[in-house]
Amino acid sequence: QSKCGSMDNATHKAGGGDKKILSEKVEWRAESRIGSLDNAKHSPGGGNVQIHSEKLEFKEKAESKCGSLDNASHKPGGGDKKVLVSIP
Repeated sequence: QSKCGSMDNATHKAGGGDKKILSEKVEWRAESRIGSLDNAKHSPGGGNVQIHSEKLEFKEKAESKCGSLDNASHKPGGGDKKVLVSIP
């Protein structure tokens, strides 16, 4: 004997058999977008630009700022002073 109610729907037939899956080859009509090929033959200009690599000579031409080296040989004084610290 079958399980409780397991054979109640034994004669059921699935519907939806009239559906068909078609496999057709898709034909693409590929075209350019509006105006996208108007400038297709363009060749960029500006080929006459040259890049120069020259060594810059800063050390030979460099000068100090106005009066910045006037006191270059200065030596600070006060090195002969001693500080006494007394700990109580």
